[in-house]
Amino acid sequence: MYILGLTWKRYVGFLLAMFVTWFSVSLLLYTLYAATASPWVLIATQIQSPLVLLLFSWLYFRKVKRNDWTVRFVVAVTWLVLLWLLAAPAMYVVYGSPLTYVFSWVIFKAQGFNFTALLVGAYLAHQESTEKREVLEPTVDEVFRP
Repeated sequence: MYILGLTWKRYVGFLLAMFVTWFSVSLLLYTLYAATASPWVLIATQIQSPLVLLLFSWLYFRKVKRNDWTVRFVVAVTWLVLLWLLAAPAMYVVYGSPLTYVFSWVIFKAQGFNFTALLVGAYLAHQESTEKREVLEPTVDEVFRP
């Protein structure tokens, strides 16, 4: 099934792979920070989310047939909403935080970085695919060389 040129199997597959990777790394870093209280681990916990989303956005958009701003925004917004919905029960079970914490102002502000990372990953994938598709044509000087 295609909507906006997106294959739903690929869309959902990347979403689930991204969620499992994102949540696993988050849990690992949270546990490591709780055990060590290292400031470097704290910094890693803050930057890992945008980096994971950037990676999966780039991987997803490399093979998408349609990669324009409409599709990028649709994918970024829906992935963030679905990540929130998947993370809420997982955070309740793992961390013991209330379900409403996922929808707090602190989390909404942090999602701005994630949204930006998703758009940048999509844009970079588009730039890379555009460069590969360009056919280099000879210049006038090369054609009419004496």
